[in-house]
Amino acid sequence: MQIVFLTGHDASAPRRVDFHFWADALEKKGADVKFITVGCSALTPFKPSPRQFSKPHNTWIRLSPHVEKFVWWPLFHPMNMGPTILNKLSWPLFMLYPYLMGSKFLNGIDKPDVFIVENGAGLMLVPRLAKLYPGAKFVYTVSDRMKTLNMHPILMEAEQKALPYFNKIRLPALIMKDDFAKDAPTEYIAPGLEKSVFDQPSQSPYTRAKNAISVGDMLFDASAIIDMARGHPDWHFHLFG
Repeated sequence: MQIVFLTGHDASAPRRVDFHFWADALEKKGADVKFITVGCSALTPFKPSPRQFSKPHNTWIRLSPHVEKFVWWPLFHPMNMGPTILNKLSWPLFMLYPYLMGSKFLNGIDKPDVFIVENGAGLMLVPRLAKLYPGAKFVYTVSDRMKTLNMHPILMEAEQKALPYFNKIRLPALIMKDDFAKDAPTEYIAPGLEKSVFDQPSQSPYTRAKNAISVGDMLFDASAIIDMARGHPDWHFHLFG
């Protein structure tokens, strides 16, 4: 089988997330994986605290016998412009995003069986890809609720347009089921762990008692952490993300 990922993550990034582990698991099963990074462009460097994406861009690179990656770097991508008026003015331009997929992008996808699409810019590509590859199935993995991601509002509309094309909608939390229609093909699949790593004995890195850990930064509330730390000076707060 050929599995195509459309995600905002870079296959070569040192911080590995679900898509990296899925690629490993699928490769072990003999599948060919196309790992395509979307949601970045020539506009990316102008974002505050922009993420870094490995070069070369717009080139298929083989990472292993069954995994290839492609960091798609077009002229623009649907990026939140901040003020409402700028988002409205940029809407017609960002509508052209799916048509920026050129031959270099598409030639690497020869006989796709399944597209696995993360919420984000990849949603805008789904209708066109469904027409180009009518035999492929589409899976939507909802990493986060769209309304919490602070993306360009065009992507909220893109999600609604893409939903009819999905054969399965993967939810990492049961509460997300209420975000979709009752007859939507949703399925709760909890995030997984690399058991071989977690089963290994290890020593706790915390040498002192009373430790509190905060993981993630998307909805991080710094003032809450400060208040808790001041209210409990004998506790130790560890922040990741």
